[in-house]
Amino acid sequence: MHWYSAMPGEKRSKSLKEDCAKLIKKVGSKRKLNPEMKVIIAGGPLDPDYSAFAFQPEDEVRMYNSLIEDIKDRLHVTEKEIFYKPHPRVPYQFWQLKKEKLHCQVYPYDDISLIDFDLAVNDNVKAVFSYCSDSVVVAQANYGKKGYFIDARNKRNRFTLNILLKLCNHFGIDSFPVRDIPE
Repeated sequence: MHWYSAMPGEKRSKSLKEDCAKLIKKVGSKRKLNPEMKVIIAGGPLDPDYSAFAFQPEDEVRMYNSLIEDIKDRLHVTEKEIFYKPHPRVPYQFWQLKKEKLHCQVYPYDDISLIDFDLAVNDNVKAVFSYCSDSVVVAQANYGKKGYFIDARNKRNRFTLNILLKLCNHFGIDSFPVRDIPE
């Protein structure tokens, strides 16, 4: 990204990761890095009434829990090393449901930091998963972390999902099928 400059007037590094890490350190953060974090599941800006989806919030939790089991097996990580990052606009009641029922760690509701923070400065993060966030592309293309597209397209269809799938295919991001997706 030659047009990108995180810090005007300062010499740009050779990578966006380095620029973001410098900027985060320069600005400072009250948030501490979590050394246990190895996998991030990135949530998307979901419609509060789920009208654009063929399933309800409880179904999404079931799908994520199935995915978490597969991630643990495939990447050899524990539930304490998998973190769900909700989109900053997710309604509180959906965050609360996920906090109570997901078999992984969940970012605090008031944490509205960009996923770039963890990708830029936390070397322990090795993969990002999502079915509705371009964070998988950002992780792989900008930070060298493995991105996985959660493949739920055979159960429902949504315009954004098709666009994300095309973007993932363009950047060579692997699909990760999940078993327990509502019909």
